Amino acid sequence: MQNIEVDYKTVDKIIEKLGELPSAPVILNKVMQLTSSLDANIMDISKHISADQSLSAKVVRMSNSAIYGRTKEINSLDEAIKVLGFTQVRSIIVSASTFNIFKSGTHTKIADLLWQHSVAVALGSKMITAKFTNLDKEEAYLAGLLHDIGKLVLLQTAPNVFEEIIAKIKESDQSFSEVAIKVLGFNHQHIGQALLVKWEFPTHLIEEISCYHNSNISEPEEVPSIARSIALANSMANYIGASFFNPFHHSTDDQIFIGQNEIDVDEFIELRLKFEENYHKEINSYYE
Repeated sequence: MQNIEVDYKTVDKIIEKLGELPSAPVILNKVMQLTSSLDANIMDISKHISADQSLSAKVVRMSNSAIYGRTKEINSLDEAIKVLGFTQVRSIIVSASTFNIFKSGTHTKIADLLWQHSVAVALGSKMITAKFTNLDKEEAYLAGLLHDIGKLVLLQTAPNVFEEIIAKIKESDQSFSEVAIKVLGFNHQHIGQALLVKWEFPTHLIEEISCYHNSNISEPEEVPSIARSIALANSMANYIGASFFNPFHHSTDDQIFIGQNEIDVDEFIELRLKFEENYHKEINSYYE
């Protein structure tokens, strides 16, 4: 896996053209620190989350979600954290905090579509990783959730540039990344990496996302499994229509992943059906 080397010239260029990148909410930073510590405890995490009523309600609501198959209703934040576990609580806080930041812009319809795609890829990455690998499914969720966060930042900070890129994509057969490089001199991957470094996210998580953007899935020795899960989840998201830029088109990513991991095709089809069902439950939770 590659090491993250921050290109400060590119960061300076991003700030020059887009302005300062959004700061991470204080609660998000604290929860990330606490859930990464071996000394973390429920009381400490609960104390910080409870400072934000909407986040507290989100954690409790998710702990009662049908996605997690709970039979007994959970009413307290402490109990919700205990039931969900630290890593799952971290995923919920990251997703809810990020959603709250980017829903505040003026281009809410486009932001919603981008967010819905991000949630679909996050959920797909988590399900694929849990089913077919022995890696951390919550790590896969976060990597999937944040894989395109640079697009959301660009939409919020420079909506006219974002619209220019979309217009050029429609006129050509080029990707968002290729057009952004021509227009800005950098792309959404560079923006996302700069943001996550600023937010002090774990280096290995940023590496997974960078590997997804930079690597060829057909070369398994070069691509970590979570990055391959993101690639397949991206294809699955497009398949169910959770995509802003590209209508679904046949992708070889699923065939490659299935072959590399010796997955039964029927098992994959079953997972894809379950994925679509869970996606609608999960995305609805953001708008309740």
